[in-house]
Amino acid sequence: MPPLVRYGIGFESHLQNVVVRVNAKTKKVSGFAVRDLEGTRIHYPTFRKNSGYELKLPAQSPHLANDCRVPWNKVHHSIIQDHVAPILHTLGIESHGGWTIVREELEKSLNPSGDPDAKGLWEYFTQEQMPIPRFLGMRLLGYYKEASL
Repeated sequence: MPPLVRYGIGFESHLQNVVVRVNAKTKKVSGFAVRDLEGTRIHYPTFRKNSGYELKLPAQSPHLANDCRVPWNKVHHSIIQDHVAPILHTLGIESHGGWTIVREELEKSLNPSGDPDAKGLWEYFTQEQMPIPRFLGMRLLGYYKEASL
């Protein structure tokens, strides 16, 4: 969540795209390396404001967005919808307090009451309805770009 809140960078955090960096001496997690940028979306105004860097990408790049919801949707879909939801279902706790645990951990991670930058993301992630990619419809219509319902 920190890259999303601080820099507006959203990426698909799964085993193919992200590698955990572990300190060889201490055996502690020292960070993560993103190795596939195809699913990355960057809210460019947040990135530029908080990083101080300019990105050298074409203006029409699918990776850049002027709407913060673009990377927010990317992260929500890859983490909550694609990973957490199936785990809760598999464990049989989806309807038995599992989502309460997810909500509590998300709140701890974001700290919306103490971090004004995270408050909007918290409100967005916990809204009543979320857009989801419609992959079958995208395939049938021959669209590569994202479409939601």
